[in-house]
Amino acid sequence: GASVTPESAMRVAGVYACIRVRALAMAQIPLHIYKNMPNGGLERATDHPLYEILHLRPNTAQTSFEWRESSVAHIDLRGDAYSRILVNGAGRVEALLPLNPDRMWPFDSDGRVAYRYFAPDGTTKIYLDHEILRLPGLSFDPFGRSLSPIELHKNAIGNSLTSTEYQGHLWRN
Repeated sequence: GASVTPESAMRVAGVYACIRVRALAMAQIPLHIYKNMPNGGLERATDHPLYEILHLRPNTAQTSFEWRESSVAHIDLRGDAYSRILVNGAGRVEALLPLNPDRMWPFDSDGRVAYRYFAPDGTTKIYLDHEILRLPGLSFDPFGRSLSPIELHKNAIGNSLTSTEYQGHLWRN
């Protein structure tokens, strides 16, 4: 009956609540980088080049909280979250830019993962594994896309969407 997409699935209250709760919960967990100490302990590595990017601001448009929240939502809705790793001339990571998982297709490139990205402007870009940060969901194929929870449960979600629509027509009549 109903067409089920990540966007339409979010109209189901239970789906929205689960996505929102998980994304908020994961984003609230402090993200720190630690270094091993000679005595076997750990110490925060606030001087690590990635500390500010991961802990405070991965890009100019998002805080760390927002980036992690949207990444978890992408994993829950689409199976994977992707960010492009931007490096400066010295080879240091400057930013993590989120990419739309619907436009990304991992593939095997001579035994290494590469990514084909269909940009909104109609161009296709190929990224190598060191240019992309992939946060995968459940996957059985390292060279393929992870399983989308929405796709796996589209019948149940579709039933809920159809039922809600039917109830709306019934009450209007």
